[in-house]
Amino acid sequence: MKMTESQKLECKIKREFFMEIVEIFNSNDKAAIINKLDQIRDKKENGDKFSITNVVLTKILSNPDLNKNLFFELIYLTGTEYTYEYSKQYPSGILSNNRINMLNALFDSILSIKEIIYVFFNTRLRNEITVDHLMDYAMQKRGISAENFISLLSGYWFYGKVRYITEDGFLRIIPYSFGTTRLPGTKGNIFHISQSDGTYRTAEIGDCVYFKFKSYNLSNSMFSIHYLCSDPKIIEQKWLDKSNDKYKTSV
Repeated sequence: MKMTESQKLECKIKREFFMEIVEIFNSNDKAAIINKLDQIRDKKENGDKFSITNVVLTKILSNPDLNKNLFFELIYLTGTEYTYEYSKQYPSGILSNNRINMLNALFDSILSIKEIIYVFFNTRLRNEITVDHLMDYAMQKRGISAENFISLLSGYWFYGKVRYITEDGFLRIIPYSFGTTRLPGTKGNIFHISQSDGTYRTAEIGDCVYFKFKSYNLSNSMFSIHYLCSDPKIIEQKWLDKSNDKYKTSV
């Protein structure tokens, strides 16, 4: 669909605005950065939508003296919101030069792997690059193991739909708002989904559930998942109860 002149002008204004952000962040002028962030905040309150681009991210991340606190404030204000609806935009298994440059910028930056994961899941990157590729780069560029990478991922709850359940006891899920090379899954005899009333129900095809990453099989390039539930608070409360019980026992 062809853009109207007003749409072209709007894109031009936003592009220039983001280039100003790059210049200000790379100048390390804290007062100017805060002022620009306030402008973004005001624009958002007036209904303007901002989604930071890969080009802008790449240029900002190249700064060796990057102010992390203000950078994460920028991500918070301009990142893409997680959606609980299935998106037809699924990351390609092939990395374009633009995405390779973006991954290099992330892992050559002063950000920790934990911070890189945060940026990944809070920007459009999660719709453009698979989690597998993110992990591969983390292993190659930073020397982290797959196990430790998964440990960092386990800090997040994810959402998706049960795609199929095989006769030999394998459940696969379509993740929402991000992609993996192969659909993540789990193996077992019966798949339980924790309910808000403390009970379980058997998972069925089409169920939408929350889950966490458990492990990664390098031989078949697949993520395993666990803690299937209808609400993360259910599982977290169980963890809290167990922790309290251990504390009472130790006392």
